Amino acid sequence: MSTIEDTMYSKNNLDKMNHLRGDKALHDVLSTDGNKIYLLTFDSHLIVKKGDDAHCFFSHDDITSLMDGHEHRIFLGAKGNDYYFALSLSDFNHEAYSLFNAKEYAMRHVRPDDEMGVIGQAISILNWNKRHTFCGQCGGLTQSTCNGWRRDCLHCNVQHFPRVDSVVIMLVTRGDCCLLGSGTDFSDKRYSCLAGFMEPGETIEAAAARELYEEAGIQGGVARYMTSQPWPFPYSLMIGVHIETNQETITLDKEELKDAQWVRKSDVKAVLGGDTSRGFTLPPDVAIAHTLLMHWVNH
Repeated sequence: MSTIEDTMYSKNNLDKMNHLRGDKALHDVLSTDGNKIYLLTFDSHLIVKKGDDAHCFFSHDDITSLMDGHEHRIFLGAKGNDYYFALSLSDFNHEAYSLFNAKEYAMRHVRPDDEMGVIGQAISILNWNKRHTFCGQCGGLTQSTCNGWRRDCLHCNVQHFPRVDSVVIMLVTRGDCCLLGSGTDFSDKRYSCLAGFMEPGETIEAAAARELYEEAGIQGGVARYMTSQPWPFPYSLMIGVHIETNQETITLDKEELKDAQWVRKSDVKAVLGGDTSRGFTLPPDVAIAHTLLMHWVNH
């Protein structure tokens, strides 16, 4: 099966401009040149202008009234003469704006793919800063440096850099059927591809084989890479793979899954097309599982 190029949050046309992440270097550039564009969050939610456009990128003049205080200020990158920042506000109460979580925003508003990529980048790095206010080595307080791309411990001086949690998600097929599971935290009819975090010392292939066997008791062929997706909840990288198997019997890990079953391609295609009569639902198109399944039913 061929690889897939596009997933939600994967398009990001910003020049990261790492050489400007030093506080003084960026200040020197912006003092003489460039427009500042802001993406704002409050309590891990996007701040969105009310109205038909529902945009979430603002000029400095647009948001002066909102910027009474902020917890984190992150330099995201530049596009032409526009310099993009993410701000996490410490207070928010404005009737002209709404709050959306990033998943909800992606599902409710049609935005250009490159905007969603920048949103994903912003949410991920803000989440990392929020979750690393204390040093993992000594427990001391950390402070943000390099315009949000490093945190330094004020006690032991160790430097912390942004992390990404890698997750394998498996499209497992047996002939004209694929394996779908319903997690213990899923709604009653929701099913998806099996997935799990990679562990230290694992390759992608080894992690996929382990997760498939642990959750469903199934052994298959070597995992083949299909696509990946930045997933900013809080800062993961979803790695989509395809595994073929001849094994039909499922041995369920009931701590992870409340059900798993082989589903015909025709049923998957129908549900992806909006059919609500098949007895199950699938993830929305913002999720890599949707992308993997859509690719499978169309090839």
